[in-house]
Amino acid sequence: MTELAHMNRSAAIGQMSASIAHEINQPLDAIVLYAVSGLRWLAKETPNVEEAAQALKNIVGSGNRASQVVETIRAMFKNEPSSRMLIDINAAIREVLALLQIELDEREVLTKVTLKEGLPRVMADRVQLQQVILNLVRNAIEAMSSTAAGSHVLRLTSEATETGECIVSIEDTGPGIGPEMLERIFEPFFTTKSKGMGMGLSICRSIVEAHGWRLSAASAKPHGAIFEIFLPLSH
Repeated sequence: MTELAHMNRSAAIGQMSASIAHEINQPLDAIVLYAVSGLRWLAKETPNVEEAAQALKNIVGSGNRASQVVETIRAMFKNEPSSRMLIDINAAIREVLALLQIELDEREVLTKVTLKEGLPRVMADRVQLQQVILNLVRNAIEAMSSTAAGSHVLRLTSEATETGECIVSIEDTGPGIGPEMLERIFEPFFTTKSKGMGMGLSICRSIVEAHGWRLSAASAKPHGAIFEIFLPLSH
């Protein structure tokens, strides 16, 4: 299962190459602009050191952002034993959405994100957690591709419950999941797609259960599907 999970990640990263390039190019473009700005401030008859210093600080920030994107991708390509630590669940979700932004735009998907601020961190392997979110979001995008344009809405939410859990929900406006599919949707090799191994959701559930979490699937109203990850919060 670990090998399959690694293959699944590698395939997804390859498919998202345009988004990854975009995510890296943004801070690189910003670095060039800030550098040019800093040089102009220093080239003035009376150099403005404060503005030049701010430009340098902005360069550092953009450089760190590019480095974070690269590290995220490198981590997802690695095939190493699980390494768990306290993770900001909202930050993990935002990073995944950033990597998928071009695909979301190309498929004309309207993304509605409602993340509860101030959530306690969760104990998780960041790469595996993001792989689950990545798989579920990409499944939602693909499901909506079969419906009419203009009706593609992806909803992502995070919230805390009174029972001490965090619920991450991924909801789409696709055709939904029939009762007969709900019973088998997490089975290995079960798929309704013409292409694919049918391992994505099985891998998701394996990762979730290995962490001691829960993953559920249901039909959304009036149509679509909703997947929910239940994660115990660390206080």
